[in-house]
Amino acid sequence: MKFSFAHLFVMVFVAVQLSKVVEGQGSQKNCQKPKGTEGESWTEGCIRQTCKDGVWMATLEKTVCCYERDVVTPNKNIITTTSQDGCTTTTLDCTLDDGQA
Repeated sequence: MKFSFAHLFVMVFVAVQLSKVVEGQGSQKNCQKPKGTEGESWTEGCIRQTCKDGVWMATLEKTVCCYERDVVTPNKNIITTTSQDGCTTTTLDCTLDDGQA
């Protein structure tokens, strides 16, 4: 099979263009304001911000409890109330279950 210079040029050109397409698909977008890289995360209070596809995504922090906008660490009492007649006491605790609060 004979290849001319034109055939060789076209094959090299196509190979280079395909490699650019594949590289572009694998590239990751960085987040702005604040700057961050793909997969990077930070937590403020009860909210975890994670950089995904160039956008900061907000989720609840799974390792702490949140009660009335306050952070409560695991194995702590959040609130205890007792009925007026003293017969009933209700306690709300922050606990970990399978690594999640």
